[in-house]
Amino acid sequence: MPPSPYVLDSCSLIHCERSSDLRKLPPPDARLFVHDRVKREVNKPGQPLERWLRRYPGVVTRMLPEEGTLYLQFRVQLETRLDDGEAAALAIAVHRNATLVTDDAAAQRKAAAHGVRCLSTQDFLQQVLPRQMRLDEA
Repeated sequence: MPPSPYVLDSCSLIHCERSSDLRKLPPPDARLFVHDRVKREVNKPGQPLERWLRRYPGVVTRMLPEEGTLYLQFRVQLETRLDDGEAAALAIAVHRNATLVTDDAAAQRKAAAHGVRCLSTQDFLQQVLPRQMRLDEA
């Protein structure tokens, strides 16, 4: 069975960029999704994220209709106050049974409330990148 896909939000991508781990992504055995809204939030000309997104256009996805409905629900719920990128990433994670990668506390709580597995950026990198290094050595 293939590993669960991962959905990255804006803060997780920015943390990968700042830690220089962005160049190690995507791992060959992991499926990554970055919503188009997240891409627009982090896509600054000439920056490493912009180059990474250009190099791996297949990670960028749009919402399916069911995800759009979830996204709107997450955006209007005042108790969580999720930003566009976090709400979009969570909607995709819920609908596609994926792991949400975020460092946003409100998004982590909302993910837990919906039964979505959630990882911080640091945990994601520690779990996914070592597996990539093992594959590279084989």
